[in-house]
Amino acid sequence: MISSKELMEQTGISRATLNNYISMGILQRPNVLSAVEGEPGVPRLGFFPDNAFETLLQVKQLKSEGMSMSKIAEKLSDGNTSSKKATTSDNSNVSSLDKKGFETKSPTNLSVDISVDNIPGPAFMVNNNFELTWWNDKAADTFFELDDVVDRDIAARNIFHLLLNRDQAHSLVNFPQLLGITMSAAKKRMSLKAVFRVYPMLESEDVQLMSKLYDAVDAIGDEDILHHTFDINNMDGKEKTYTLYVCFFGEGVFFSFLPADEDSTTLLHLLSQRNEVVNSILKKRRPFLTNLVTMVADLQSSMNICSELPAEEYFELINGIWQGAEPIFKRYKATHGKHVGDGIVYYFLPQPDSDYIVNSLCCAYELKALMSKMTTEWQARKNWGHELKLNIGLNEGQEWFGTYHAGTNIEFTVLGDTINHAARLSDFAREGAIWATKGMLSKLKREARQTVRYGIYMPSVVNKGIFSPDLFARVSSLIDLEEGKHYKFKDIAGLPVAEVVDVIIPNNI
Repeated sequence: MISSKELMEQTGISRATLNNYISMGILQRPNVLSAVEGEPGVPRLGFFPDNAFETLLQVKQLKSEGMSMSKIAEKLSDGNTSSKKATTSDNSNVSSLDKKGFETKSPTNLSVDISVDNIPGPAFMVNNNFELTWWNDKAADTFFELDDVVDRDIAARNIFHLLLNRDQAHSLVNFPQLLGITMSAAKKRMSLKAVFRVYPMLESEDVQLMSKLYDAVDAIGDEDILHHTFDINNMDGKEKTYTLYVCFFGEGVFFSFLPADEDSTTLLHLLSQRNEVVNSILKKRRPFLTNLVTMVADLQSSMNICSELPAEEYFELINGIWQGAEPIFKRYKATHGKHVGDGIVYYFLPQPDSDYIVNSLCCAYELKALMSKMTTEWQARKNWGHELKLNIGLNEGQEWFGTYHAGTNIEFTVLGDTINHAARLSDFAREGAIWATKGMLSKLKREARQTVRYGIYMPSVVNKGIFSPDLFARVSSLIDLEEGKHYKFKDIAGLPVAEVVDVIIPNNI
């Protein structure tokens, strides 16, 4: 066995370099044991196998022959496979390298003295559009040009836009690697077309660069946490080595940089606490201005249904509705706003691989089908004539999107008329109808508009009315606002709206 101190003295490498070699899989992780006598002030030391010295000499030789560190890691890490597997039984960190030098981690039995607030290096999180949703001051100082526009406009927070237009980012020793890692993470979740769709501000030379980069990198695999050794020029101009950890969540991708000379176990333990990380970031995430669709849905005649059912059956019914609706909302990438009694609010934000307006319409139509199915089940069960109907209002607009939180509870919300008008349309809708604003439906692309049937039922003395497709009407022309029950709709009296009666679900959803 050879101590880390002896290894550094005999080879002349720094502790940061030693940690890099461990991170890259060239050296297996040391056993941390009590220091030998004669080593005052160092109560514990890392000890490596005796062949570690020969391994480092081999690294030096391969470097002198012009071999890159990634190739060296690929060549030498194979010899450490058995020793890595052996660490599984003693609750160590199990590591495995892929061909790009990434490493998966499975942290276990680690102490926690780090949080999202005090990560010692740059850290940031992007959503699934690869737009910044959270970042610390170190990330802003190192990578990003953040001004009032970026702070306000989510589209201006696109990570590729910020990196390609930041001189300081270009001065990084490993800037191409950072761009490549980011693209590998993006490729895991979106096509090149989707990358260009979420980053429309590309110059012609950047289009060529992004296209070549997308073709050159491999999409990151199914690992939850990966890492890569990274060199950064600090603000003082001195180069420092970091380990970049990339962590995938349903809400986006988290990037965190740890100085290579610091112990990684506490950070890895933090990253393994997925709910804690996401909740911490959501609480601190800055609000942003974005286009979105707001859906407000409410169960019609809920008070009558409640009065006829025992309390436990009524709660069973309501829970059954929302549990049945949950996978539908998930399929169409909806963000939960809140439940208010028997009603719900959900938000549909722009997505890299789908149209958020189409998503909201498809979701509303599938909710209507769900209610029909549940009606059949409960009519058979209770032998009653009630039809379960969800009245839905949809509206699109550009609003501030943020969170309210009290304790551990986090609630997404928007500020502005978009949600207020959607709520009024939900009140306006009857008999399980779906109503949407002209402003929203007019934003549908031509091919998408052909999959949606909407219009107005013109008054008729015989039945509900004659349906006139592709027409809108002001709310004031559809009801008598002087009637007491309609007084609450005066604030949307001039709003052009239409009823959505049919939606063709795309095959790729």
